[in-house]
Amino acid sequence: MLFAYFTAGDAYLIDVRGHPKTDNWAAICIMRILITNFPELAGLWDARSVIGLEQGVSDEERLRLREAAVAVPLEIDGKVYMPMPAGLTTAGTPIANTMHVDALMHYLRALDGQFSTDPDWLNSQFALPVRSLPEHPDWQPFVYADKCGALETQTGCFVPFQALRRS
Repeated sequence: MLFAYFTAGDAYLIDVRGHPKTDNWAAICIMRILITNFPELAGLWDARSVIGLEQGVSDEERLRLREAAVAVPLEIDGKVYMPMPAGLTTAGTPIANTMHVDALMHYLRALDGQFSTDPDWLNSQFALPVRSLPEHPDWQPFVYADKCGALETQTGCFVPFQALRRS
């Protein structure tokens, strides 16, 4: 099985290992490769004030704890790492991801309310100096990688959500 980490523009090939029942993302060997080669991607922070762990956790124990949504520190090459930020939800997803999605959903609901009360609101939010909007613009939500906004399908005009201002 190929272990890889994907971002919007890159693929990081971590290792080729056995079946996920024995080698998985909870395995210390996978995390060691990730921390050694791609520390910014590991999703861990170096707990600099911690001098070591009293007791280690086996890969099997770490997997069981992870499946129970328990954030487990790792000790690799004398350094202790903690999941960041804020740990896991009971669903096993990072709290930071959940908070980001919650904020996005709140914003989308607010935009939906704005569009429901004033369907032409988006058209009034900006002026296009080069290209004009069609008589009946067709705005669609657009999400791709780290881009989130509204796409006018006839002209290809994209407006990032952070550029919109609520009235």
